[in-house]
Amino acid sequence: MHKVSGIVVEGQKRGAGLGFPTANVRLREKLESGVYAGLVALEGKKHPAAVFIWPDKLLLEAHILDFKYTIY
Repeated sequence: MHKVSGIVVEGQKRGAGLGFPTANVRLREKLESGVYAGLVALEGKKHPAAVFIWPDKLLLEAHILDFKYTIY
């Protein structure tokens, strides 16, 4: 299991345009590419998320399920 923390950075909003907004976090280390089930912790509360790792961009994208708020 990996734990990643970081600041959400603004992306190109392609996911939002498709109805699946994502929170993008820069990675400090290269992780294995893939789609994962994850949890996103925001203000002390954990939310289920679909997570995609872009190892070539050192970027993690998380689509927080049933979440309708802007977190930038």
